[in-house]
Amino acid sequence: MEPALQSMAVSIAPPQRRGAANSTFLCAYDMGIGLGGGIAGVLIDMIGYNYMFAIIAIANILSILIYIAIGQNHPSSLTYRLKMQKEKQA
Repeated sequence: MEPALQSMAVSIAPPQRRGAANSTFLCAYDMGIGLGGGIAGVLIDMIGYNYMFAIIAIANILSILIYIAIGQNHPSSLTYRLKMQKEKQA
């Protein structure tokens, strides 16, 4: 998934900002991996594996719902861009 997400992040940036988009994506990606592993380790110590996986699943579901509610209408989203292309063609 990482290469696909990186190419999406870079492709929506204007050509003069692609370097900044690439570095921002990689920094956020690395930070997410580091923080996610640390938080999961703390949760395992506090509540065990079963509840840790349940909390992570709930967080992922909430993230998807937030994206559906907010992110699809953002000008940088693929859904928005495809909708604008269809409107231009019509």
